[in-house]
Amino acid sequence: MSTFETSEPEPVSILFVHASDELYGSDRALLEIIRGLDGRIFRPVVILPDDLPYEGFLSAELARLGISVRKMDLAVVRRSTLRWRDGPRLMMRLGRSVFRLSRLIREERIGLVHTNTIVVWPGAFAALLCRVPHVWHVHEVLGGPRALRVLAGRVVVALSAAVVTNSGATTSALVGTRPPLRVELVPNGVEVPAVSPSTRDRVRRDWGVSDERTVVFGAIGRISARKGLSDLLAAFAQARAGDTGFHLVLAGSTVPGQESQLDQLESLAIQLGLGPHVTFTGFFRDPAEIVAGIDVLVMPVLRPESFGLAAAEAMAAGKPVIASNLPALDELVANDETGILVPPGDVPALAGAIRRLAADRALRESFGQAGRKRIEECFSLAAYRHRFASLYARLSAVASGRL
Repeated sequence: MSTFETSEPEPVSILFVHASDELYGSDRALLEIIRGLDGRIFRPVVILPDDLPYEGFLSAELARLGISVRKMDLAVVRRSTLRWRDGPRLMMRLGRSVFRLSRLIREERIGLVHTNTIVVWPGAFAALLCRVPHVWHVHEVLGGPRALRVLAGRVVVALSAAVVTNSGATTSALVGTRPPLRVELVPNGVEVPAVSPSTRDRVRRDWGVSDERTVVFGAIGRISARKGLSDLLAAFAQARAGDTGFHLVLAGSTVPGQESQLDQLESLAIQLGLGPHVTFTGFFRDPAEIVAGIDVLVMPVLRPESFGLAAAEAMAAGKPVIASNLPALDELVANDETGILVPPGDVPALAGAIRRLAADRALRESFGQAGRKRIEECFSLAAYRHRFASLYARLSAVASGRL
C-alpha cells in the first residue's frame, strides 16, 4: 500500500486597489476586510497612490499586519482632475496605471482584483486585460446628471464579476431600484466595543470636560462643507442658550489644501460664543476613543451618505444618534428608537433634538441600548468579513474551473 501526501493549495492572491491612504470610512472598511482574511486561503496585496501629500495611516496599519503594500502613480478621479483641460493627462495616467497593474497581476499571479471606491478605475481594466475576476466595492452615492450616473453604473457592472455596495442608497444611485444579479448589498460591519470607563474619563479630560454631568455631543469624520458642521454650531448655540452643561466635539481633519474650512468653523464657534464649549480634535487614529468620550453622536449632513460608519460605530458603543433624515442614514438610524432624524439644514429642528437628548438621560440610555442591539443583529463585523471571504472564494473557484 502506498501513501500519497497531499499538499495544501496555494492561497489565492488578491490585488486590492484603493484611492487613498487615510483611515476614514472607505479606508477602514477595506482594512476590516483584509484583517478578516484567512492567510491560509488568501494573500492580499494592496496598491495605493503615491501622490498624496500626507502621512499614510492606512499603509501603516497594513504594514503592522504584515500585508504587502505598494505605492505607485495610480490614476484616481479627484476633484482636481475633473477639469476638461486635465482630461488628456488623466487618460494618459490611466493607461500607464493599467499597464503597471497588468504586469503586477502577471508577476504576482494574482487570482482576483478588488477595486475599493468608484474613483479608481485602473484595477478594473487591468483585470479585464489579464482575464481575472474583478470585484468593484462602491462606497459612494453618485450625484450629477442622471445620464452620467446611468452610464457610470453600466460601465462598473460590465467591468466586474461582482459589484458590492454598502447601502440601499448606494445601490439605487449606481444602478437604480432593480439592480442586476451581480450587484450585491453588503452593509459595512461594525465591531461592538467593550466600554472602558477609564478611556472615557481620560478622553473627556483631554477635551477640558471635568464635570460628569456635562453632556458631550460629537461629530466624527472628514470636515467638509457637505457635513453641515456650520449648521451644527448654530444649532448647538441655540440649544445651549446659556446652559453650561453642554460640550461639542468636532473630530476630524480637512482634505489637504482645504484647511480654510476648518478656520471658518473655528471662527464661527468664537462668533457664536462657543469658544470654551467646543473642541476641535483634528485627525484621530482611533475613532473608538472619540466615541467613548461622547454621549450623543450628531451627523447633520446636507447630502446623502453612502452608509454612515460613524453613526454605526456610535450605536455599537451604545450611544444615541442625531442625524439628517437622508439616505443611507435612514436605513441605519431608526427614528425615535435608536436616535432622532431631522430634516437636513433645519437648524431649529437640530437644536430641538440636541435639547431633548441633553435633558433626558433615560432616553439617551434607551436609544443607546436599542442602537447597540440593532448593530449586533444587522451590521456585525463577523458577517461583513464572512460575506467578502465567501465572495472571493466563489469567484476564484469559478475562475479556476472548480465550479
